[in-house]
Amino acid sequence: SINMKVKDLFEKCSFDELVPFINPLVSERVYGLYCYREAFDFIKGCVSGNYLADSPILYKDDLDYLSTTDLDSLCWSDVLSRELVFESDKDINLPKVAANCLWVMTAFGCSLEDRCVKEDQLDRTAKPCGGYYQQYMDMLRKYANDDYLGLPMNGPKRMRLHRLSNRIGYIKEMTARETLLLRMNKAFSLTKICPLIDMDYYKEHVYRSVSATRDERLDYILQSIRDYQCIDTSRYDGAFFWVTVSKKHPLTEDKWIKFQQDLHDHLGLPIEFGSYSLSSEQEEIAGFLLLYKNGSQPAYSQWRRGKFPHQFSIIPTYFLMLG
Repeated sequence: SINMKVKDLFEKCSFDELVPFINPLVSERVYGLYCYREAFDFIKGCVSGNYLADSPILYKDDLDYLSTTDLDSLCWSDVLSRELVFESDKDINLPKVAANCLWVMTAFGCSLEDRCVKEDQLDRTAKPCGGYYQQYMDMLRKYANDDYLGLPMNGPKRMRLHRLSNRIGYIKEMTARETLLLRMNKAFSLTKICPLIDMDYYKEHVYRSVSATRDERLDYILQSIRDYQCIDTSRYDGAFFWVTVSKKHPLTEDKWIKFQQDLHDHLGLPIEFGSYSLSSEQEEIAGFLLLYKNGSQPAYSQWRRGKFPHQFSIIPTYFLMLG
């Protein structure tokens, strides 16, 4: 048998070698291929811990997966110190083993913020806020009070709950859009982003310059978009792209202009660019790409005409602890 630590395994492989084994599994999770690239580069840069496990990680030739006990719940630095044991030293496909390890390690997120619920210093996430969010919570409480679970309901009661359920679905969608626009308002003016409230549909992607140095941060994000993501631009009418940058590590003007031109040439869509500074100490930056389809009519009219389904799928009852 051959013994090898997980950190040594990752050092022997490049992410491009892992792509054929990771790519078929990407559809099972919400993360894109570029997220696993960011996680792989971050893990390779971690310092190995001193975790001592009761049993090593076993790899069997007749199985397509690893015996990965605790591999998904440990800190990444501790996982790197785990020992791999191969039962046979012939025809060991190291990229396949590394892809298995990476897949299990990212079961609860591709970043430390997702895994450990840490404060996001790059401002990648935002808590729901705004007027629609207050309406949403108020209507949830009303739904919970009017829920007659386990009790007989006549026709008017069922119709009232059905109408309220549909209304909650619409308010929930508008809460997500309003929160997105409040985040974008840090980088764009209200006149540019206000029409987005009536979008037909949209898709947001978040990127990080994990292992890149100061002059290569935008190149790292551009490579994630070009090489590790497939975007069907025919479904969208335009895009917004903005970055969050530390005040101590600003972007150079020539790099930022070149990035804008390269991204525009790659997507072939009209793109609005923006940025805003954070008080973070780290050199890493985050990029946000919002692709949108223009709305042919106001969002409320779209919902009323069944343009997109907004029936409230979760059934809150008396056991919900709402305020």
